[in-house]
Amino acid sequence: MYLIKKETTATQFIEWSVFLREKRELELKRHAQMEHYLARIAFEICRGNAKDPNKVRLQDFIIPLSAFKMDRERTPIEKTLLVKASKQKWLGMFGIKAK
Repeated sequence: MYLIKKETTATQFIEWSVFLREKRELELKRHAQMEHYLARIAFEICRGNAKDPNKVRLQDFIIPLSAFKMDRERTPIEKTLLVKASKQKWLGMFGIKAK
């Protein structure tokens, strides 16, 4: 990261940041469209097999876009804490104490 900042001007760095953010948002939008399409397929299959098809709702199959969005990168400390908590949870399920 330091090398990138050293070789580019502040304006170029800002322009690249905006470009990458917009590219990511476009990818998320495309991903959401695909999720909606697949949710529709799953909805129709489930509705066809349900006892009461009118109780099945499309909204139950759609994953919200916020589930894929991350506003900022996590710091190394946050990552370490999340990994530690995850390890404790998984090891606890098997009765193993974390070191």
